[in-house]
Amino acid sequence: MKRATLEKLMEARGRGRTLVRALNLATGEEKLLDPASDTSPLGQAAARAARQDASCRVALEGGDWFLTVYHLPWEIVIVGALTTIGTNLDTKFTTVGTSLK
Repeated sequence: MKRATLEKLMEARGRGRTLVRALNLATGEEKLLDPASDTSPLGQAAARAARQDASCRVALEGGDWFLTVYHLPWEIVIVGALTTIGTNLDTKFTTVGTSLK
């Protein structure tokens, strides 16, 4: 992944936006797509991938593309858990990069 692509993904994450990275498997060309606004055929495929929350391979626009979806992390809400359960869950969530509030 190119550094500029990573920086744009991090900026979008900070703003709470979903983006899809399209990688042309033959040429290595990268595109960042906004699935909410891109109406091109590749943008429409990105919107489908984002709705399904699944990265995928598609054949469009004269080539094979791999679409990687970058959503915000899921937030899990647990109501009524005991303190000991909450402590154990906090440890597990931290190891996968999520926090418990």
